[in-house]
Amino acid sequence: MALTATRGPRSTRIYRSNTPAGPLQLTLRKGSQNLMLDHGRVVLTADAEGRPFTLWRAQTLWRRGYDGRCQVISRGDEWQRRRAVLAGDEFLVEWRRAVSGLGDTLGAIEDTDDRARLASMLEPDELRLAAEAQRYRGLYRGLGILPPDAYLAAVVQLVEGCPYNRCTFCTFYRHRRYRIRRIDELERHARAVKAFLGRALEMRRSVFLADADALSAPDAVLLATLDRCRRIFDERPVDAFASSFTRKGRT
Repeated sequence: MALTATRGPRSTRIYRSNTPAGPLQLTLRKGSQNLMLDHGRVVLTADAEGRPFTLWRAQTLWRRGYDGRCQVISRGDEWQRRRAVLAGDEFLVEWRRAVSGLGDTLGAIEDTDDRARLASMLEPDELRLAAEAQRYRGLYRGLGILPPDAYLAAVVQLVEGCPYNRCTFCTFYRHRRYRIRRIDELERHARAVKAFLGRALEMRRSVFLADADALSAPDAVLLATLDRCRRIFDERPVDAFASSFTRKGRT
């Protein structure tokens, strides 16, 4: 199966081919990789370490988290959104079904690293992904929510919970113990997050300090945290939630 290779901006490499199932396009970026089949009717995306995270097929979107959980969003005849949570192995069944029959494309890629990255998409290692999910769950303690603009941030958990955890309407932090990490603990945690992301760190344009209201930490802790994060994550900007109480005096 012949593949044509081109280079795009920021070291992006694009491979194209015609298959019995329709056109194929493989896009390799520094932090992620994307496989599009049949004019976009099937789209698979993984990070640069080969960990799958989205699959679009048959008007259905599957999203897999680093913790192994999967959410499926589909649209029925009336174009209404339906959501369900699947086990990780169900996601991999759908993933393998989408890429079945594409193994011949591997031999057509001369670059060894590019071939390995495509292989990770066509042949996901279930045991490795399960181990990675367990490793990810060990990085955080009850991580709550992220703002939409931080979904692709590198998340560093400076605080656990919320300093005011008695809001009756809150289902994320109510009655959870609040704790601020020590600086040495925070630095080990941040380095572990960076090591876990690996090449996928290139996808992360910023750092988000979790959990709720990380700016409630004492000034000395916060300044030391910002210093560590900027050094460890190569001067990426740092964001955090801030309540109206702790926001005063912080710029």
